Order: sequence, then structure tokens, then C-alpha cells
Amino acid sequence: MRTGDTLLLTVETVQGEIVSGTTEIPGADAMLLSVAGEAVTVPGPTITMNRDNDTLVAEVIVTTGRAVQLEVGSPDSLGLLKRPFAMFVDSTAITLPGDLPNFLLGILGEEDTSSVEDVEPIFTAGRYYSATVALFDDRYFDYARSGNVPLSGRGFINNLTGGMGVFGSLVAASNRLKVVGDVDDEREGLYSVVGDVESTSVDLDLELYVSAAGEDSTSLSAFVQGDWVFGPIETSAQGAFNGRTIEFVFYQSPPGPETSIAAYLLVGNVGSGETFAADVFDRDLAVVGSVTVTM
Repeated sequence: MRTGDTLLLTVETVQGEIVSGTTEIPGADAMLLSVAGEAVTVPGPTITMNRDNDTLVAEVIVTTGRAVQLEVGSPDSLGLLKRPFAMFVDSTAITLPGDLPNFLLGILGEEDTSSVEDVEPIFTAGRYYSATVALFDDRYFDYARSGNVPLSGRGFINNLTGGMGVFGSLVAASNRLKVVGDVDDEREGLYSVVGDVESTSVDLDLELYVSAAGEDSTSLSAFVQGDWVFGPIETSAQGAFNGRTIEFVFYQSPPGPETSIAAYLLVGNVGSGETFAADVFDRDLAVVGSVTVTM
């Protein structure tokens, strides 16, 4: 399939009923993500955004197509996007401030939005995100922007003949986004982790952030990079402060054909000095090692 191609759909039931539709493949000369005036062509190298100061801009240079969508989400241990934020516009660009609350959760009824403080942010410092830029054709755009009353179909823009639904097309490309923030909490900063886990010497660097002002001050996220049990690791971890106790979990895939994910929970007490000891637990909460953490 190539840009501008028209695809035809024909579905015939055993009773002889026929549903048909068409779609034209959209195309873009380029899909771009930019932060602070620096743009990358998607897919491309990781782009870094400060969620306290920067704005993410997604732009499509359109050859043929109707609407642009931007989807951002933080992948979980299986690579799936957790509660992604997705928004489309009938133009060629979308702009998202780094500190924008995820207002769509309230619209979809997934979260209490009685006040702005109750809404979780789209971006959290200390996490990697996947940012996907998509370009729709007319038919997919009509499907996405219209609603449906199940009994009557009122409000739904239908482009099929002989039935209801959608036969449309889109093109999309994804890029990794690294979200950082201002260091404005004494617990934030760079940590060094060394020790022995599962009879393996480990050496990690943590870039740790606490949730922004006005958000949950006990929640933390951290970039994790270095050598762990199964070799090099580059991921992000999530956790919390319980008083002066730090707890966070991250994942690493073992080598080979196995699909299981090894989970590691690190627990230690911050506040006894710049260096503290921490235990490492596996998925079954059994202690599998100990490390020394230095800020």
C-alpha cells in the first residue's frame, strides 16, 4: 500500500447482504516532535523534555490526509502503554505543555476530577514515554470525532454502504521521550547503587525525581541505567517515600526465549547520611541481595 492508494472493502454475509466502503491511504513527507525548538524526525533519537518548563509539539508535513493524532504513554514491564493520553486535531500540529493534567481521564469517567489537583499529569519526571504521531484519512477522522447512540446511530458519521462502522486508514510512527524536571526537592538527584544481587555484582546510576509541587509528594520516579543481574539495563522505575524509607520497583528481562519479567524491589532508609544500605527483593518478596546507595 502506498500514499494515495484507494482501497475497497466488500463484505458479503451468508444471507447475501453486502457492506462496502473505501479509504485512501494518507501520507506524510515528515512527522516531527520538537521540544524547546529542537526537532527530531519520527522515528529518531530519544528526545528529552523538562515537564516543568518545556512544551511538546507534534507536527506532520502532510502529503494527503485529514487529521493528526498524538498519543503518549509510559510503557509498563510488558511494553504496553499504561493509560495513554491520546488527542487528535483537524490541523497539522498538536501542542502539549509539559505540566498539563490528563483531563481526558475525567471526560472518560476513569478518574475523579472535582479539582485540578485530583487529576494526574500527562507527564511525570523520571519516566520514559512512547510518543506516537498519526495521520488519519477522512473516514477514520469522521469515526473518531463522532459519537453514537446505540439504538438510532444518531451522531455517528457513517461512511459505509449497507452497514455501520468504520473502514479507514492511518499512518503512524513512534519515538521515545525522556521526561525530566527541575530539581527542587532535597530527595531528588543522582544516586549510585552498588552491591551484590543474586550472586552478581551490580552497578547502577539512578536519576530520581519526586512528583511536582501540588502533586503527590510521596511518589517518585527514577531513570535506571547500568549493569544489573542479566546485564546492561536502561529503564525507569516507580516507587514512593514512606517517611524516610524509599521503595521502588523496576523490571529486567532475562536473556533467552523466556518471556518472564524479573521484578526487583529496592528498600532503604534515606536520611542517615549521603550513603545508606538497601535490601533487594524479587517478585515473591524474597531477599535476593543488598546494595549500598550513595547520593
